[in-house]
Amino acid sequence: ERHRGRDPRRERRRNRRMGAADSSSMLHFQKLDVYQRSIEFLALAHRVRERLPKGHADLADQLRRAAQSVPQNIAEGCGRTTRADKAKHYTTARGSAMESASHLDVMRVDEIDAELYARGTELLERISSRQGPMSATPMSPRASSCVGPSTSRDNEFTGPPH
Repeated sequence: ERHRGRDPRRERRRNRRMGAADSSSMLHFQKLDVYQRSIEFLALAHRVRERLPKGHADLADQLRRAAQSVPQNIAEGCGRTTRADKAKHYTTARGSAMESASHLDVMRVDEIDAELYARGTELLERISSRQGPMSATPMSPRASSCVGPSTSRDNEFTGPPH
């Protein structure tokens, strides 16, 4: 059965590749593509940290903290009930994604290889984009709720109103 243009079998295979549980036993925010991409970036950040030369513990720690903040704030925003609370957490998640990108830029100078950098920036672009295929995310303060059945408004990623 296909729901909203998605193939459930394909999503389960992708989730298994990522090490995620079957989506039927996941919380609503865990099923969101933006959340899954943020977890994928967190795993990539861990690989980057492992490959850093000695003497870069400060950079490694900054990347770890920023990368962890993205999925944590997405999840926490989904649990909030007011638009203002949702907006605050989604804005923080977006800011942490941007901070992570700046850490990759600094590390790109000579500490990480081009492949990891490219994949990391690709994931961060998808996490923080306002348009395109990654616009289907919960990071809109207009989203009514991240719990329960998904609506098209739950899946917008427009960021805070301007």
